[in-house]
Amino acid sequence: MFRSLMGRTANAAYFSPDTGGSGGGEDRRYLSTQDAADVLGLAKRTLVKDRQTGHIGIPFIKLGPKLVLYDRRAIDEHVARCQRRSTSDPGAEPRAAKRAKQEIRAST
Repeated sequence: MFRSLMGRTANAAYFSPDTGGSGGGEDRRYLSTQDAADVLGLAKRTLVKDRQTGHIGIPFIKLGPKLVLYDRRAIDEHVARCQRRSTSDPGAEPRAAKRAKQEIRAST
């Protein structure tokens, strides 16, 4: 299905189910590995390795043996989770957990 929509080369960069058509643009929902790497500022090979190891943990969609897509929304959410205020900032999730523990201690 996707191959016929995207042409012989199965270039996911031109498939946009949100707009119902094809064409490059920033509003594409699904990105090829290369386009996702460009958005993240990573090498394509880094995303390929991450699919095997899961170290970075960016979710992907595997539609066939060679067709892998990245959801732009998932990439944006991943980037938001990685935001820090300083190099010593552990991130939003640990800080929220610490705050919750402090509130529990204060209430007892």
